[in-house]
Amino acid sequence: MGVSLQRVCVYCASNDGAQPVYIEAARAFGRTLAERGITVEEFFETWTWAQLGVHRKPVGLLNVADFWRPLISLLDHLEREEFLRGTPRDWLVMQHDANAMIDALAGFEPPTVRRWLRAGET
Repeated sequence: MGVSLQRVCVYCASNDGAQPVYIEAARAFGRTLAERGITVEEFFETWTWAQLGVHRKPVGLLNVADFWRPLISLLDHLEREEFLRGTPRDWLVMQHDANAMIDALAGFEPPTVRRWLRAGET
């Protein structure tokens, strides 16, 4: 593929699959994320920093079995009601398949935003 991604944080989740091996793999992955301090809070922090101009990297949600659909619906609603400033969804890469996610992250073009903060100012 030739894609070099230095740091990627992709949140994924799903309802229990039909095979126990999938269930255990998902639980092990969740434990690994939690042990490293990666939580939904981290997702929102990283996503917000992109909007504030602290970084220019995409934020991805692997939307297996539409697990994240309620969150996406909420974000769409907040944007329609102008509760969110600008176009924050432009920073969010969402795919249903891991290979498509990697391609989407590699091809991400960050929107232009005015820098509000520098990393050390948070």
